Amino acid sequence: MGRFFPRPLERRSSPGGAGGLPLHRDVLEVPGGQLCLYRDWGEALPRVRGALAAHVCYAVQQRPAGLCDALFRALPFVAPEEDVLVGLPDTVWFPEDGFCHLRRGLSFLLFRVERPQLFDVVVTDGQGAVQEIQVKPAEPKSDWIWGAFKLTGRILSELHDLWLEPGRRDEYVGTLVNAWLARGGRAEGIRAGEAYVDVGTLHGYRQAIELLNCAHV
Repeated sequence: MGRFFPRPLERRSSPGGAGGLPLHRDVLEVPGGQLCLYRDWGEALPRVRGALAAHVCYAVQQRPAGLCDALFRALPFVAPEEDVLVGLPDTVWFPEDGFCHLRRGLSFLLFRVERPQLFDVVVTDGQGAVQEIQVKPAEPKSDWIWGAFKLTGRILSELHDLWLEPGRRDEYVGTLVNAWLARGGRAEGIRAGEAYVDVGTLHGYRQAIELLNCAHV
C-alpha cells in the first residue's frame, strides 16, 4: 500500500525559534528510524536518525475549507517542474504502485466502483482524455471514479490562480478542474485502479479489512 502511520514518541517546546518564538520538536517513529520535525514559525526542518532519509514539510489548514484549499497550502514548497502526487486520507486502494501508472501533466488514477454516486466520477473519451468530473452525481455518467492524481507544480499553480478568481474558491477538485479544462487544459484518466475503499464509514472500514486480508493471503 505504501502507507504507514507514524507513532509519536516525544514532543517538547523550547526557546530559540525565530523572533524568540518557541521551537517545537516532534519525534515520530517511522520505518527505518526516527523522524524529528523542528517547527519554527511555520517551517518544518527535518532531522533523521536511522536509515530513513527524507525531506518533510507540512502546512496547517487554519479552518476546514475544502480539499482545494488544503492542496494549495503546499504550493510554496513545490517547484513548477516537480511532480505532485495527491491521495486522499482514510482510503485504502490497490495496486500498491498505482502512482507509477500516472503520466506527466495532470492524470487521474481511476477505479471502478459499484456506487459511483458516492464519489467523484471521471468521464473520459475513447483515448482516456478527461471530459468532465462529476462531483457525487445523482445520475453518474460512468462508474469510474478518481482515487488519486498526479500533476506538475506548474499546473497546481494554474489551478490556484483560477481558484483565486472572484466568485470561485471551489471546495472540490472536480469543479475546479472542469473550469480549467474549459479554458484549454488537458487531463488524462488512467483506468489502472484495482480496488478502492473509503474507510470513513463503518461499512467502508469492514470492506478495507476484508481487502487487506485478501491482499496478504
